[in-house]
Amino acid sequence: MSRLTSVTEKAAITVIEKILPRFGELDRLGMSAEDAFEVRKAENLLRAVVESSPHYKHKK
Repeated sequence: MSRLTSVTEKAAITVIEKILPRFGELDRLGMSAEDAFEVRKAENLLRAVVESSPHYKHKK
């Protein structure tokens, strides 16, 4: 279980940033439409957490 704080710590953001590229691996694999939709939702939610963090440095 997570420890709740007022700001997500940098280490947590770093973990999420490392996970995000792995979602691309799913593009080559068969998934049901429902699962693909839910996975994309999860990816977008995690990306939003990173991008809204004060620790996020915009990367192009």
